[in-house]
Amino acid sequence: MRVETGEEQIVTSPLVIFETIFTLHRGYRVPREEVRDRITDILSLRGLQLPGKQLYLAALQLFVETNVSFVDAYNAVVMQGQGLSEIYSWDIDFDRLPGIARVEP
Repeated sequence: MRVETGEEQIVTSPLVIFETIFTLHRGYRVPREEVRDRITDILSLRGLQLPGKQLYLAALQLFVETNVSFVDAYNAVVMQGQGLSEIYSWDIDFDRLPGIARVEP
């Protein structure tokens, strides 16, 4: 495939990745580990243009390890990358994330 080798460039949006993960996991009941593996395969395509691929890979791993939603895992990875450790949220799932302290608004 030309996208695999980088001969052809394609572009997607972050929302496509998020929706794909959500649909695989919630809609089709694909186990977290398999979701991670499938999405990692897509993200590893040389020709796929998507800023911050490493953030998605780290968030996918956290998604598997902590049993939180991918969105929460992604937000935690972004926060950690910015040196942030507190989040104002009513979402108690953040209590399960290492290095993140949740503060109720």
